[in-house]
This record gives sequence, C-alpha cells and structure tokens, in this order.
Amino acid sequence: MVNFFVFIFFSLLTDQKSSEIKIPKIIISNLKPQPGDVVLIQIEEDSLKLQNFSGSFNLKPIVFFWHQNKLKTIVPIDLYLEPGQYILQIKDSTKNWSYKKEITVITPNFSKSYHWGHGQLSKKDSF
Repeated sequence: MVNFFVFIFFSLLTDQKSSEIKIPKIIISNLKPQPGDVVLIQIEEDSLKLQNFSGSFNLKPIVFFWHQNKLKTIVPIDLYLEPGQYILQIKDSTKNWSYKKEITVITPNFSKSYHWGHGQLSKKDSF
C-alpha cells in the first residue's frame, strides 16, 4: 500500500516538472504593421537547441534562418491583406511548446514614404 502512494506522489511530481515548459524569448519587430510592411522575428534564447520547429502567419508557413546563432525570419505583410487581427504561431514539437501572438494589421497610410536608412528601423533595432 505504501509503495502505491509513493508511486502516485512520484507521478505527480514528474507531471509537474513536465508541464513547466520553457518558451524561448521571441522578439517581434512590429505588432501593428500595415499592408506592404515586413515583420522581423527573432528567437533569442535556447535557439540552438530547437530541432523540430515551425511557424505560420495567417495560416501560411514562415521559414526561419540562422544568423549570429539566433533563429530569424522575415514575414512580409501582403499589400492586399485586409486590416484586422491575424495569428502568428511558432512551435517546437520536439520540446512540445507553442507560442501564439496576435498581430494587428492596421489600415495603410501610404502618404509617408521611407528610404533605406531613414525609415522605421535604427541601428539599435538591428537584427
């Protein structure tokens, strides 16, 4: 009888540890892009340990690449995408974690133009 309770107690401890899944730090450059913008995404910590990961935006797959020992991707926002809320999802099926973030595509404001080096990103924002 004692062994039975020890087994249950040990099982509960094991379940608690396995439910504590650490999701790496994910940096998203713009949570409110307009059509025609790009969103830069970077996975900061534990990125070298990721093995079976995938991502999607608006149910379309996104592809990550390695740069400076970090996983990065560039998500283009379709010029004809209607303003609204869209889901960005990143998951690692090996480590069993999933990250979802709502991206709000705003109504476009095409009255302003940006030139490389004078736009929205500065050196401190560099990826």
